[in-house]
Amino acid sequence: MNSTDHDAKPDDAAPRDDDPDVQGNGPTSDDDGIDDTEERPSKLPVYTTGPKRLWVPVIACIVFAGLLSSFLYFSGSAMPQYGFDEDLGFGAVLVNALVFIGIGAGSAFVLILIVRKKGINALERVMIVAFLILGTFILYLYIYNAFVILSLPAFPVDDPIDPRSEAWYNGWSMPWLIISFGISLFLVYLFASKKYNNSLRIHNIVVVIEGILIGSYLPIVIPTWTAILILIGFSLYDIYSVRKGPIKEMMTKMDPDNAVPFSGPIDVKDMTIDIGIGDLAFYSMLTSITLISTDWGGPALVAATGNMFLYLIPFAATVVGVLIGVWISFELVKKNKILPGLPMSVFIGLGLMSLAIVICAAIF
Repeated sequence: MNSTDHDAKPDDAAPRDDDPDVQGNGPTSDDDGIDDTEERPSKLPVYTTGPKRLWVPVIACIVFAGLLSSFLYFSGSAMPQYGFDEDLGFGAVLVNALVFIGIGAGSAFVLILIVRKKGINALERVMIVAFLILGTFILYLYIYNAFVILSLPAFPVDDPIDPRSEAWYNGWSMPWLIISFGISLFLVYLFASKKYNNSLRIHNIVVVIEGILIGSYLPIVIPTWTAILILIGFSLYDIYSVRKGPIKEMMTKMDPDNAVPFSGPIDVKDMTIDIGIGDLAFYSMLTSITLISTDWGGPALVAATGNMFLYLIPFAATVVGVLIGVWISFELVKKNKILPGLPMSVFIGLGLMSLAIVICAAIF
């Protein structure tokens, strides 16, 4: 999470030609603290908003990612699982998480090397390619499964009588993949095209859509305890990355003033806030776990108590925890400019989720 005060400057700072204030990045809209007609300073995957609408992307990602994850869960779609089987014990869970976190941390350091050698524009191009690949794959997953579900009454997948069944479904794989690629390419076009440089709203919408897709997909393919350990690990890494690691270096290269704390009190109305797509994806990943996990979530609680009315209790508790964490982070970012967005929301969300499950299981 990154904040910018468009009026306050460090005591010894003088206006520069590349200063965001000089370039006109200050807010002119009283509705959300930003002006949709302003040109984005970069194509990095962040949602830029004002304090009044800080909750919009977070709630949107949580709700829609939860719906998509639940769709795949209740449809009974067979999904590949990441890593070793968790039935092998905690060692398997730990290895799964460490490999995932290691890949993520390693990728971050590769990205910062790209920034050092090629500049921030090269990083933007890498992000655009990542959007295209991830978007295509995840969209195909949802579109194809929706197609299968809608077709089942007329064409069962495992129909032993009609041998055309499997071939018929396989024959639709390529068309749906092409359609998924087309949709993903359109989203990338909206995100990267010079035509929409002046539309912050479109940029934000694309970031939210990608955050929803990633946040809904991860809890489907990653087993519960591995996913929880990954969330904890990335939250701890986020602290390092923002304080001394890749995120701090990238944000400082984009705007050297980010390395200097605010000098004195600031007016909240003059702030714009950047929420990274990783924060949005992991928030929605955490809350989606509660809707689909038979190990530690709503389905697990229902199975333990036999009470269907308890299904949404862990989800509600986790959402409250995430939002509390976002609020605390916002209060802290007023003084720090750049702050890790994951730790508060993830730890409070996990705490309230676990508390809700334990209390409900004990009472009911």
